Amino acid sequence: MKEYYTYAYMREHGTPYYIGKGKGDRAYCKNRAIKPPKNEKILFLKQNITEEEAFRHEKYMIGIFGRKDLGTGILHNRTDGGEGVSGMKHTDESKKKIGKAFRGKKLTSEHIEKVRKAQKGRVSPLRGVTISQEHREKIRKTMLGVKHTAERRKNQSLAKIGVKHTAERNAKKSALQTGKHWYNNGKINRFDYECPDGFVPGMLRRKK
Repeated sequence: MKEYYTYAYMREHGTPYYIGKGKGDRAYCKNRAIKPPKNEKILFLKQNITEEEAFRHEKYMIGIFGRKDLGTGILHNRTDGGEGVSGMKHTDESKKKIGKAFRGKKLTSEHIEKVRKAQKGRVSPLRGVTISQEHREKIRKTMLGVKHTAERRKNQSLAKIGVKHTAERNAKKSALQTGKHWYNNGKINRFDYECPDGFVPGMLRRKK
């Protein structure tokens, strides 16, 4: 049904600070994170359109004016628009509230089992993705000074008991850490920075 519209909240000097989509009195709703301006500063961009059309136009307009939280523009929108929360970026205050809400809570075994079943068979979107050196450095800096509780360290140790990695995985891990690689000459393996004469890349597998 064509009962939707897109709208903009305008600043006093005439630039928009928020783009939205809705129906009925959505544009005038005050119980929201982004407070609406005076009625005369609410500009309706498109009216009498379908919800799908409203989503598309909202996303388009946010892309045109850009978001302040991403440093791309002038809008206070926290998402890229359209259906869902694509591109959402939490504020520091929001992150603290979320952390406080979950702090000290433990998932029940029933909940863990439900999550496991829901994730079964799914392929990680990060599979095959190579993490850049810049990204690795950001992760390293984020983890600096992080201290785990004795209970968490114990649980991590218990989780690793009995876990055996393949020689291939260990070789790749060593190569990433040191820059060295495995080579062989058909008889012996050698771990070095460059391939020695008479050797080829790869590691000989032990015969069982």
